[in-house]
Amino acid sequence: MNDLRGLVLAGAVVLTAVCGFAAQPNILWIITDDQRADSLSCFNQADIGQADSKLGYVHSPNVDRMAERGVIFSQAYCNAPVCGATRASMHMGTYPHHSGRYAFESSHQKSDVTRITVPQVLRGLGYTAASFGKGGHLIKGDLYDAEVEYGEMKKNGVTDFSKSSKRKPGEWGPASIIYSKDIFYTPEGPEEMFYEKAGGLSPDEQARKDRIENKYDILRAYTRELSSLIVGGVSPQPMDKTMDGEIYHAFETYLNHVDSEYETSWGKKMTGPKSDQPLFTHLSFCLPHTPVMPPQEFRDLFKDKVYDIPDFSKTEMNRMPEWVRNISIKMNFVDMTPEDQQQAVRDYYAFCAFGDYLIGKAAERFKTYSEKQGRGWLIVYVAGDHGWHLGEQGTHGKFAPWTSSTRGAVVVESSDKTLYPASGVCKKRVEYVDFATTFFKVAGLKNAKEKHPHLDGVPLDETLHGNVEERPYVWTELNHVTGPWACMRTKDFMFGMKTRPYYNYPPAYQPNQNVMWGLEAPLEKVEPILYDLRVDAAERVNMAEVEEYAELVKWFRTKVGTIALGDGRVEVNWKADNEYNISNFAPGADDKKLDIPRGFIPGPERARHIYTREYELMLSGK
Repeated sequence: MNDLRGLVLAGAVVLTAVCGFAAQPNILWIITDDQRADSLSCFNQADIGQADSKLGYVHSPNVDRMAERGVIFSQAYCNAPVCGATRASMHMGTYPHHSGRYAFESSHQKSDVTRITVPQVLRGLGYTAASFGKGGHLIKGDLYDAEVEYGEMKKNGVTDFSKSSKRKPGEWGPASIIYSKDIFYTPEGPEEMFYEKAGGLSPDEQARKDRIENKYDILRAYTRELSSLIVGGVSPQPMDKTMDGEIYHAFETYLNHVDSEYETSWGKKMTGPKSDQPLFTHLSFCLPHTPVMPPQEFRDLFKDKVYDIPDFSKTEMNRMPEWVRNISIKMNFVDMTPEDQQQAVRDYYAFCAFGDYLIGKAAERFKTYSEKQGRGWLIVYVAGDHGWHLGEQGTHGKFAPWTSSTRGAVVVESSDKTLYPASGVCKKRVEYVDFATTFFKVAGLKNAKEKHPHLDGVPLDETLHGNVEERPYVWTELNHVTGPWACMRTKDFMFGMKTRPYYNYPPAYQPNQNVMWGLEAPLEKVEPILYDLRVDAAERVNMAEVEEYAELVKWFRTKVGTIALGDGRVEVNWKADNEYNISNFAPGADDKKLDIPRGFIPGPERARHIYTREYELMLSGK
């Protein structure tokens, strides 16, 4: 079993001998939840040459200023489009198939295949590590010195909204619900209402529900599988009393108590940062995750805006394999009324704008703290632990291999302008596994991959300055809602496939059972998808069954299948201390090369002709 404490202390000794702690910058790592990259004007300017998104108006003056003073990475991709897996991947700096974390498994650090986390390494390098807001990584262990998790705020009523459900003992699913209710916290006190109940709501309960929902203009995801989710509305609290406002307050209060103890408003005893140590802070806002309820001030900025909802025809589902078609069905957006679609988009972007306000405050407060301490600083802002669909592929959610689920934006600002110069734009592909090596490098840990071989990332500055070759592809994998599946995205193509014959977790979990299925099953069973991004940037026409792309599909299947299943694939039974399997029948398959035989790829003109033909067939229902 790995001795994490030994690894941490060894790292501290090495760094002290090399450079001492004084040269190390403070690090602020900001993450939002479910945020689309195009909610940032600076991203849109870098991507499409205009401030607004393709859908319409967005508002991000604070992050735009950060980008002006630093660098925006406009081709940034998560490695799993769901909270638990992507946050675990970021915290460990490794792909899901190298950590055994594919969805919402709660992992631990008792196994031989344990991956040490970013805060643990940095603590070993002399940093104090603190976390505020949504952890979401679901890694059990001693990760941070100080932590305020948003869940403890919810339990203590420090929020503008909470949700509760009562179920029959030992049961799960819609039939087991006795009642479900929402609690809206207001300056005057909580307002509670049932939104569903066994046997239905009484007339008084229904009247109360209608009154409260009208008061806060609540829009539920009534066309989605989870139809109770709130996807539009206004916060019942002022800005500073929202969940995200309170997360910022917890962060600010911590910085205000250098070398001293204090107590949170709900009675938790905390110790502030140490004046003689560098600080690593993980600041994770919940927005714009549901419930989408921006404060009134920001909602007002968007009240008259009209958006261009992405085109989608249900006939497109005929071209989707079942595993991706399930996402469009379960996350249905297309059947919402046009008025409700507009509200959902307006309130989503308004919530992102509120996030911009908080991020701007946090960045400036962190700089002030660092300058007072006499240290340099690095701020890495990740716009979305993954993306979010606002009508693309007919969906309103995440969980998919499509661009809207997997693409994000990263803004890096540093006191060291030689590392991250002002007004920088990097359009090279980067991945979320890169954050770990980025932090380790600025903290002074040289050759991080030699000390921690599990690391899959590259420091962001090395990609920016051309010290390493740009990745020819990025990687995404998931085992949730539908799947298991793996996906490879290149400049010109996106290819995805099922990697197991079942959906979600196997009935009786055994690590790496049926691991060869994705390569040995008939092609139609792995349900491939292929988009030619040269002519279909919106990913609307699946070419996987088109004759002219047959050889390319086979090539991608082998490439993706061997990487996902045979290049050190780790699968773990996290309910046991040390039960796992490593599948390594194709070591080195992830060689970061894209040597597709030229004859497998239709030329640009031919590709346009094929796309036009297949697009018309698709719209006709064929």
